Amino acid sequence: MFNQNKKLSFSLLLLALGLGGAGCFKGKKDEAATVSGVAVDTSSVVCKDLQDCTATLIKAMGVRDSIQKMFDAQFEQIKKMTGKEASGEDLALANKIRDFLSSDAFITDLGTIYAKYFDIAEIKELTVFYNSKIGQKLQKLQAEIANDLMEVSQKGVQKIAEEHMANLKTSSSAKAAAAMPKAPSTK
Repeated sequence: MFNQNKKLSFSLLLLALGLGGAGCFKGKKDEAATVSGVAVDTSSVVCKDLQDCTATLIKAMGVRDSIQKMFDAQFEQIKKMTGKEASGEDLALANKIRDFLSSDAFITDLGTIYAKYFDIAEIKELTVFYNSKIGQKLQKLQAEIANDLMEVSQKGVQKIAEEHMANLKTSSSAKAAAAMPKAPSTK
């Protein structure tokens, strides 16, 4: 039983990360589906329609809390990169954006997006995942994972940019030297 739960958690994690693939879910609308051949008990997820199910999923995903953590992590990253605290203007703008991303209207739009790609059975399965121990751990660590990914990608992009600039400088110097008129020969 433990291995089945581990397999289910891993399959749901892959799905949540967008790695599940088209054939991951098997089932019809409003029926209990299976993930990688393992049945998922969704009886604990009570919702009346697709919109209600997506709202339940978004709550289970902890979207509002994740947004707060994401902004906090972003400001820490900026502070590390610049050595300065964010200015009052930056904070005011960030608070407006944070308020929008936490608003009921945005959360409703987010639910509409999930409803576009998942049916009720799948939304319930995702909700079960996010309510599970591994789903809760993922939710708590999402901002830290995103921050680590951002640091790694920034380092890689910075290295590529520096190499590119060095190549441009070398190339520009070579082109400039080639374009300079040659001194007349003294024979």
